[in-house]
Amino acid sequence: MANWTPLHIAALMLLYGADPTNESLEGKTSLQVAAEQHNEGVVELLATMDSPFAASDILLAAIQCRSHRLVNSFYPDPFDPLDIRAILLLAAKPDDLALIEMTCEKFTSDQIDKVAFDACSAAIDSSRADILKTLLQRGADVQAKGPWRRNLLHLAVGADDISLATTLINHGIDVSAQ
Repeated sequence: MANWTPLHIAALMLLYGADPTNESLEGKTSLQVAAEQHNEGVVELLATMDSPFAASDILLAAIQCRSHRLVNSFYPDPFDPLDIRAILLLAAKPDDLALIEMTCEKFTSDQIDKVAFDACSAAIDSSRADILKTLLQRGADVQAKGPWRRNLLHLAVGADDISLATTLINHGIDVSAQ
């Protein structure tokens, strides 16, 4: 068994009837564990079998693996706006500009506008003006306000990052907003 990979073991377990939705002692399914370990092969196996997992869970696992191929393969249609928020946020956290662009291509600017504040906040938290710019170009509302009525400029100033503030100003944020 020394040459067996996690993919071999997962395939064998499924062949003998293991339920992939059973949770570990930490409360994680096999799909979640495979995604956390960035094991693209196991995620693909679990997604392509007669999968008991929701399409949005499979897509989130593909994003967590940072596999552009899998993400492109598993976009469900139609898509729930809450899932769009989760996907944008998850893609923004590992600082994956290509994944953000791919995600934005899948949705209309109106769909992105309604859910992108959290992803913009994550881009600001990671000091990624390029990701912030992409989200704004693809439809994120530059004037959106989050908790405590703070807008994106408040967050950029709090991060002490001039490139983030400049990006927001260039996209027309109201600098006098309170």
